[in-house]
Amino acid sequence: MKQLLKWVAWPFVVLMALARWAGGTFLISALALFPVALVAELVFRKHHPWKLHLLTAAGASLVIGALVGAAAWLGLKFPDLSIPGLALKDDAPGVRKGTTRGESLTAQGVAALRAAHQLVDDLPRILDDPISVQLVGPDFVSRIAANSERLRDPQVSALRCHVLLRSRYAEDRLGVCVQEGVRQCVIIGAGLDTFAYRQPPEPDDFRVFEVDHRASQESKRELLAKAAISIPANLTFVELDIEKRSLRETLVHAGVDPTRPGFFSCLGVLVYLMRDAVRDLLRTVAGFPPGSEIVFTYAGSVNTDDDPTWLANRAKTLGEPWLSGFSAEELVGELREAGFHAIEFLSREAAARYVGHRTDGLEPPRRVRIASARV
Repeated sequence: MKQLLKWVAWPFVVLMALARWAGGTFLISALALFPVALVAELVFRKHHPWKLHLLTAAGASLVIGALVGAAAWLGLKFPDLSIPGLALKDDAPGVRKGTTRGESLTAQGVAALRAAHQLVDDLPRILDDPISVQLVGPDFVSRIAANSERLRDPQVSALRCHVLLRSRYAEDRLGVCVQEGVRQCVIIGAGLDTFAYRQPPEPDDFRVFEVDHRASQESKRELLAKAAISIPANLTFVELDIEKRSLRETLVHAGVDPTRPGFFSCLGVLVYLMRDAVRDLLRTVAGFPPGSEIVFTYAGSVNTDDDPTWLANRAKTLGEPWLSGFSAEELVGELREAGFHAIEFLSREAAARYVGHRTDGLEPPRRVRIASARV
């Protein structure tokens, strides 16, 4: 038994080290490994002095921690941007892993899913987004093509369909608002959203504002430049950490007119905000004049609304944990209290009309958590 434990324990230590890879630094990895190394020391060398146990465990932890730290450092150059069913690593688009706050790996995954739709799914497309293919680059396009069968995984297909539906629905709602006279579009948590770079001919005074962290915006600009995609004249980048600065004041300073109605897109954002921050965001949008509208996605309440735990866990491993969830009833209450009047949840039947009859495995999600609300 002792020999068996001996063969199992140190591989376990190594596995612990590898488990620290995603967010591992030298110090954090060493601290995490020290208790395991000490236990192994006590089991296999119990007759040695305590001082020797401590020194040996500390030394082993530091050595393995250094290896993990080096691996994490290399991860700055070779990020793991895998999405379920499709591994995307060294030539994937986007920012480096594990650096400053604001760099979103989930945003890169979303761009990958939109690009994949253009390349491997049937016509007609749910969302026609050729810019996403340009953004991810030719090497990445080749990788998608080589892994097309893995994209048929049911979870990946469901996630891809959700990503496509939310953008298509938001852009359709924006089209309605533009017809009614709305001339300013604010994309909150824009990430690698491509609407501004493929927008249809709009009125001359139509403006788009992309709101995100500086790191994400800098990374996006690099990708746009690399793909030779020009930045439209009517686009303004707005730097903001929505939980640290006032959304309204920042938007006004950037040129958004608070006396005119606006359209707000907030896709894949609410889950990363605490409830108080969600309420502040909704109140800010509701403070714009009548005719203003927000389209957003949300996560269901944990254990009560079929919350997609696997996706939440995936986001957490990428350093972007989900912080809030709402049932439809809770959201209606929040929206009413904020000042919204017309509230619409995209139904599965309406989603099915977007998806159409297909043979590529895309089908409406069982739970469609996409909604709009008007002032």
